[in-house]
Amino acid sequence: MSGRLRHSSQRLFLCVSLLAGGAILCASRTFAAQAFGDLPPPPTALPVQEQALYYLTLAVNGYSDNRVIPVSVNGDRYAIDASELTRRHIRLPENAAGSVDINGLPDVTVFYDMQKQQLQLTIPTDWLPQQRFDTGSNNGIPRLSAQSSTGLLFNYNLFYTSPPHQGDSMNALMEQRLFSEHGILSNSGLWVIKNPYADEGSRYRRYDTYWRYSDSERMVSYQLGDFISNSLTWTQSMRMAGLRIGRNFNLRPDIVTYPMLQYAGSAAVPSTLDLFINGFKTSSTALNSGPFTLTNTPYLNGAGEATIITTDAQGRQISTSVPFYVSNTLLRQGFSDFDLSVGVLRRTYGMGQDRYTSDPAFSGFYRYGVTQSLTLAGHGENVRDLSLLGAGADMSVGRWGTLSTAYSRSEQQGSGLASGLTV
Repeated sequence: MSGRLRHSSQRLFLCVSLLAGGAILCASRTFAAQAFGDLPPPPTALPVQEQALYYLTLAVNGYSDNRVIPVSVNGDRYAIDASELTRRHIRLPENAAGSVDINGLPDVTVFYDMQKQQLQLTIPTDWLPQQRFDTGSNNGIPRLSAQSSTGLLFNYNLFYTSPPHQGDSMNALMEQRLFSEHGILSNSGLWVIKNPYADEGSRYRRYDTYWRYSDSERMVSYQLGDFISNSLTWTQSMRMAGLRIGRNFNLRPDIVTYPMLQYAGSAAVPSTLDLFINGFKTSSTALNSGPFTLTNTPYLNGAGEATIITTDAQGRQISTSVPFYVSNTLLRQGFSDFDLSVGVLRRTYGMGQDRYTSDPAFSGFYRYGVTQSLTLAGHGENVRDLSLLGAGADMSVGRWGTLSTAYSRSEQQGSGLASGLTV
């Protein structure tokens, strides 16, 4: 067909009926069709926008903080401010600043999800920060500081006996305690009340008198007066009077002092981690993508088996079984325990006479968790011409248990040796 239209003509007839006269009037006219030249050119497509600025959310390995950030788009290449990438743990070249082309970064995969208006990045999991789930922490809950009011406490326990032919007697175990924010002042003793016709009359036996202050932040207690020195499993305690400074883990029951079950892994996408101990579910934790270390296990002691199951958003699961052995004789790595007692020895305790030696005495030990499976200890004593030094170690032997060893040497008009091995 030719590219030009041909001329054409048509005749149009028009008839009008005159109803009044019964006549019909007709007329005709010839119309000529309009002539056209070449066809108009087809419409041109809109020009492609080479550079644009989008406002999108950014997801890294499936996790998004839902913050909308500006993204510069040039074709299929995307650029984001360096500060936004650094905040999301994406490794950039040195001295990178301003807008950074993501497509040019090594080990980074970019996908633009138009429906979600989200730019999805996939990076190596070792770029992401380590996640720790630890029972030693308070899980972000602020801990209340210890507070104390001022008061006075009187504690007593009465015991009455009436044996045949021995007369009546009554014992009263009593304690007087004054407490305030500066510590506690305590005195305890036994008051024996007998029948006035008995051979032995009433008397009072003092037990302990001391002042003690505890610092919950440092987990340290200070005691001045009568006390019993602390000891290790291979040493002995002494009843003394003087000054004692020692670690007191009882002030912080929220802190686990011995090594717990640990499991390290990595999550490619946000997942849920479930922990089973000996077949019973104990905890469930939400994981972000990246490496993680699990230590938020319940208080355990002895052997067992833990099963860790990670489940992603699509329901895919990975199960891992870990046998373990937990011993409370060890200290966690970096934890320390100590006790220092200086004073004099106490004699005839509870016999109604307060007798103390005149020679100064010393007793102390120090323990330190070198690793999660090794705890070292040292001990020393000295009084008059007797001195003793010793060292020991507690070691974890896989899931078979712990091995404890100690060696000490004493000097008093000669030397003595003592060693021990416990499994």
